[in-house]
Amino acid sequence: MTTPAELRAMARRIETDGATPMTRDNFRCRLRAVGLSTGDFARLCGANPSSVSRWGNVGHPYPQWMPAMIDLLERVHLAEGRAAGLAKCL
Repeated sequence: MTTPAELRAMARRIETDGATPMTRDNFRCRLRAVGLSTGDFARLCGANPSSVSRWGNVGHPYPQWMPAMIDLLERVHLAEGRAAGLAKCL
């Protein structure tokens, strides 16, 4: 099984130039599109669920690796043939 550290390393390797700017609504919509809650995402990434739920609020910026992690999850989701809902978020 892939560890959270390995997932973050893979996410850092994904090119994110030109990606949709991350907003709180965009983050949550993209998670829903791949079938994850913020708690699921936190467990997957090895992050504190309370921290993840605060990301995007004033004073709680997104980690630099997070947009790439979402991109990675979307690519996996697309590869599995479950792309419904992704276009609504982009």
